[in-house]
Amino acid sequence: MIKTRQMELPPDMRMKVQNFAKKEGARATKDLHTAVRLQGRARQDLEDALQARFNLIASWKTFLTDAIRTWQEYATLFQQQEKDVQTKIQEAQDQFNQANVQLDQSQTAAGKVKTIVIKDEDDEIAEGQATISSASDKIHDSFKTLSTSLLQLQAQTEQIETDMQAAKRPRLSMPSAGDQLMEPTEEGQAPQKGPPFTQAG
Repeated sequence: MIKTRQMELPPDMRMKVQNFAKKEGARATKDLHTAVRLQGRARQDLEDALQARFNLIASWKTFLTDAIRTWQEYATLFQQQEKDVQTKIQEAQDQFNQANVQLDQSQTAAGKVKTIVIKDEDDEIAEGQATISSASDKIHDSFKTLSTSLLQLQAQTEQIETDMQAAKRPRLSMPSAGDQLMEPTEEGQAPQKGPPFTQAG
């Protein structure tokens, strides 16, 4: 009410009212500057936190890609080594069978009667080969399961990354009106333009 009826006040009171209005305007402007600065810091903190999560997902995806490639290489190496060992086993088995044939032929030529002997060791070898083959199959299946699990985890990570990129709000290219520096102005003057607020620190 005093502001609207300033012209009715004595000059000294009018001057006090004007000084009070200037102080209140300066305080309001300072409060606005502080609020804008705090809002800018909070927004930057939020963007930094979101970027940190995005970087974590990206590094995890890279790790999974490397892990998948590594385990696939291990699986291929195991298969090759298993194939080489199986080849050696087959060659040794063929030589052993050939040696048995030659032994039988030598015994016959020498006039010895061939006796039927139950070969426990041969049975044990056969059982051992079956057990080893079963173990090899289990290892190969484990590699497949691990590779499948890693591929699923990689797909989930890529989906998370895609969702995060879609949800990420783009930065403002131009400062908003609230970010402009505001100065108290005389009545009838246009507000002065100034640079946008800069990041503190």
